[in-house]
Amino acid sequence: MKTVLFILLSFISTTSFGQLSERDSEKADFLIENFRNHTDSSRQLTNSASIDYISDSLFKAIILTLGNGDKIVLDIRYKDNSQGYTELGADFVNYVLIKHRGQGSENPEQLRVINKKNGDDKWLGDYPFYLDTKNEIGVYETLINSFSKIVIHNFSTDKTEFYPTPDTICSCCDCFEIIEFNDKFFTVRYSDLENNTTEQRIERKE
Repeated sequence: MKTVLFILLSFISTTSFGQLSERDSEKADFLIENFRNHTDSSRQLTNSASIDYISDSLFKAIILTLGNGDKIVLDIRYKDNSQGYTELGADFVNYVLIKHRGQGSENPEQLRVINKKNGDDKWLGDYPFYLDTKNEIGVYETLINSFSKIVIHNFSTDKTEFYPTPDTICSCCDCFEIIEFNDKFFTVRYSDLENNTTEQRIERKE
């Protein structure tokens, strides 16, 4: 099992608000409140949700609107800020998966999951390195009590499975690759501690 030294970051619902100066916060609030007048493009999602990409002369932002009308700001930043990114990862029936990466090449893509029904908003770990969009299954790496785990989560049933992460020399990013996946087992490819390409078959829990 890989033990990982890490810093737990606290995220607020708008990840880039911390990058805005205090003097511009009211201008950002005004843009968000009037975003319908500043929409560059929109994308309709399932369950009557939608994503709007907006901008004005100072900011650019991404806003998620749920079926009940509630709005969640996924990202807002200065127009000239190209450090890191936020983008739609997957549109499932009951959940939206958001991919977020902070500035710096050594930062992994993070997984943010938003419940379309109630707006429940969670950061679960690294963005899935395997995604079955048909069956709404994601496989990703996360930290539990400072230990790395591979997580299989079925977003249609909300069933979650946890497995020890194989020991690897890789610290970031794209450390694991699923080469076979079914109801009984999955096979993961990675570089071991001696930097040899290794494949490991892991039996799934019933």
